[in-house]
Amino acid sequence: MIVNRPLIGFYPATNWHAYQKAMAQALEKNGFEVKIGHEFTDKALMASKESVIHFHWIERFWEGGTLFQQLKSIIGMLRFMKRAKRLGKVIVWTVHNHKPHGRVTWADWVGVRLFCFYSDIVACHSEWSKKWIESSMMTRAKVCIVYHGNFNKTFIPVEDNTKLKKRFGIKEKQICIGLVGEIRPNRGHELALESLRNVENAQLLIAGRCKDKAYLALLAERITNYGLGDRVRLVSKNLTDTEFNEFLAISDISLLPYKDITTSGALLASWTVGTPVVASRLPYFSEMIKENDNIGQLFDINSSRSLTSTLKELSDKYTHEHWIEKRKQTLEEAKKYDWNRVIRPLVTEIKSKVTLHEVDKLN
Repeated sequence: MIVNRPLIGFYPATNWHAYQKAMAQALEKNGFEVKIGHEFTDKALMASKESVIHFHWIERFWEGGTLFQQLKSIIGMLRFMKRAKRLGKVIVWTVHNHKPHGRVTWADWVGVRLFCFYSDIVACHSEWSKKWIESSMMTRAKVCIVYHGNFNKTFIPVEDNTKLKKRFGIKEKQICIGLVGEIRPNRGHELALESLRNVENAQLLIAGRCKDKAYLALLAERITNYGLGDRVRLVSKNLTDTEFNEFLAISDISLLPYKDITTSGALLASWTVGTPVVASRLPYFSEMIKENDNIGQLFDINSSRSLTSTLKELSDKYTHEHWIEKRKQTLEEAKKYDWNRVIRPLVTEIKSKVTLHEVDKLN
């Protein structure tokens, strides 16, 4: 017997990265078919067999460009969603960001409210994000929590990083602090360097792509001026999944000194590999870490003094044997965020909405 599987289209229609692949696989295990979305034209929408239009990273639709181009994009999205709803499509928005990284424009302010109002389902990665949507936005959507899943199909867990440290020339008896991922101002690299000046028994690994040459030059200048050349390794390049995995595994601590963020794939990536985190005391990190020092610790946002104190405490306690135990507990925490588990609330809501829409069509 052939069973029709409701089709979900992921938008924007770009190449997927590990997060989208993992979510798509989890949805497909629950009876859906998932594909990259089509182009934004009435003709494509009318011809589409999608039951569900699922939006991710909505700011990509209007970011950059002139005021007129942004206005055109916002109006285009409004028309698209209105027509999709008239055609009986279920609209889902996964909230990766309440606002984009860096500068917020009028289009970001309008766009978030537009998606809140027209979506049938709004999926948030934390209780805090759900409360923010429900209290700050006008929405008729079902707002549910779908925790960010781990990366166990992409990254290899590492309990003992001794061999990796030797291969990359990292000192074994000093704690290695990793700041792995895109190098940009809102991620707090300057704060990390400022704090490292006062934490003698520690080394810092900064690795990731940097689109801002001036910012990269600023970091290099500070490393030199602070006299940290022998304790900081700066690798500026596009990282492959393997390199990202290895740099996180080399790190005894994954440093997440964000100034502002809604959710963080870097947190789950770190835990998947087995690396505990030190993170800014932002709502998302506070909710996820839950004062469990074995998987992570928090410091006051944008406070060099608070970060220095936290890193000093960790570096003074550092022993290889103790850290193997911390890595084991971190790996256990990551298992709680298996995609087949975290996807269940979204599966329930999508199936309910698709069924209701099918009934409406029959009537």
